[in-house]
Amino acid sequence: MNKNFEVNKMRAFEVNDYWTIIAKNKDEAIKFYIEECEGDETEIFAKEINPEKHYMYFPIEEIPETRLKELKQENAKTYEYEGKIYIQITKAEAMKYRKEEKPYILSVSAELL
Repeated sequence: MNKNFEVNKMRAFEVNDYWTIIAKNKDEAIKFYIEECEGDETEIFAKEINPEKHYMYFPIEEIPETRLKELKQENAKTYEYEGKIYIQITKAEAMKYRKEEKPYILSVSAELL
């Protein structure tokens, strides 16, 4: 059974080994990646993921104070990059904070930074 995992009417797609794009459907994610990210069509495999089962680092200043307190009590992993502190959350939680209606980049592998 193929179940879609929507957050704010958007779905998460790994378009290759490094990028997670949020869009309404697979075709929209691929188009966004090629046009906006100048992505290489030969690298694309675009598979939908369950954002509840995938994690990323998210800027702590964008997380509500009460939730940030919970994450710290749970000893969530943190990461510092260019003077900013990030904390590990699910991609679904990150999508809830973004509230975008158009395709966007949710995460990029640290290997590309």
